[in-house]
Amino acid sequence: ALYQASVLALRMKLLKNAVRYLRELTRIDPKFRDATALLQNVQSTLQADSKSFRLTGEFPVPRQRSEY
Repeated sequence: ALYQASVLALRMKLLKNAVRYLRELTRIDPKFRDATALLQNVQSTLQADSKSFRLTGEFPVPRQRSEY
């Protein structure tokens, strides 16, 4: 359920909530490989966004759906 909640949070662009759910899941079941990989990916995205914010003073503009 935590993995599904994190995927849903990612779809809704709620990165911090997704990280919270994935951290809890990896705490409960550290061998859940998909959760560990997804957590590392999301955390690197959050770090990149925060670096971009510090450099420019504004968060990056979200991509349009057609750009995916």
